[in-house]
Amino acid sequence: YLATLSAPLAVAVKYYHWLDTNPMREVLLPGETPGRVRYLSEAERYALLAACSLSKNSHLYLVVLLALTTGARKNELMFLRWHDVDLERKQLRFMQTKNKQRRSVPITGQALEGLQDRWHDQPLTIRFRPDEKQFDVDGAYDIRYEIVKKRIDKALIKNTGERLTQPGKIAVVYNQ
Repeated sequence: YLATLSAPLAVAVKYYHWLDTNPMREVLLPGETPGRVRYLSEAERYALLAACSLSKNSHLYLVVLLALTTGARKNELMFLRWHDVDLERKQLRFMQTKNKQRRSVPITGQALEGLQDRWHDQPLTIRFRPDEKQFDVDGAYDIRYEIVKKRIDKALIKNTGERLTQPGKIAVVYNQ
């Protein structure tokens, strides 16, 4: 609530000159309570990774494994690109972090193997799609779109032999 009061008073001082000083600067702020630190037990980690491996999203396991083994935050993983992955030195470089400080972390074991399996010349892109509550890696979402699009382009209208998609026409496709 102190920040809620301080912000408009700061505007009143800086932009409107209604006040000479912000009275909230004189208010002593209570010390921040330490955040709760909790680590997953070995059984919880195992259960989490097992559930991820059963997910329809084939990339979820690697993303969660990287988060667990590196301590990376969601946004750090989302902004990770292949040029930030150094497989020779077995390190990840996080260029965009919460505190704006770049950092490198070691990668080992299954996380390293998972990245080596996916290594190629395409940019590494990890993004979270809130609408479907899932991660995408390396444009997997676009690949599915392209596959569906090609199948629709080749589809024929039943008993006519005509293609479903034709120039100048809109095709509406639905599944029952």
